[in-house]
Amino acid sequence: LILALILCLACLASCGEKKPSEGLEFSPSNDGAGYYVSQLGSCTDSEIVIPSNYNGKLVKGIDDQAFRGCVLITSVVLPEGITFIGEMALSKCTSLTNITIPNSVKKIKAYAFADCSSLEEVVIGKGVSTIGLFAFKDCDALKSITYEGTKAQWEDIQKSSGWDDGTENYTVHCTDGDIAK
Repeated sequence: LILALILCLACLASCGEKKPSEGLEFSPSNDGAGYYVSQLGSCTDSEIVIPSNYNGKLVKGIDDQAFRGCVLITSVVLPEGITFIGEMALSKCTSLTNITIPNSVKKIKAYAFADCSSLEEVVIGKGVSTIGLFAFKDCDALKSITYEGTKAQWEDIQKSSGWDDGTENYTVHCTDGDIAK
């Protein structure tokens, strides 16, 4: 009975947590204190789950062009702790439909999601301070951005020129109301 209870508690502790994708490749961060996801590697998952740690160190971001052109990716799960999404990191991932960007992310770099033609829904944490040049360019299926801050905080984000060029009419849902494109 005690063993069954322990197993049940262990199951409850891990329920809802997704197992990190296997086969992803990592490179050390510039400061040596963590890692960046650098390539898809041998991973064949359509839902990519980025681990929060690799080799005992924090995963700090998605490197430039890490998943560029990976047409089989439908979603990416980012852990809290990642601070940036690199330049062209997920560009041309034409099957990507949604992504949740955690509060720890500060920068979405240039062309990060450009040409993700199936991207419909984006959740952006309130930690984002910069959205780079053409970050969501030609994401013509984009319908909804849920921003986890207020409308004033959304307006305060530094958005580079053309960050949403080629998108249709989407709505930004903030904690205190909506903003139409």
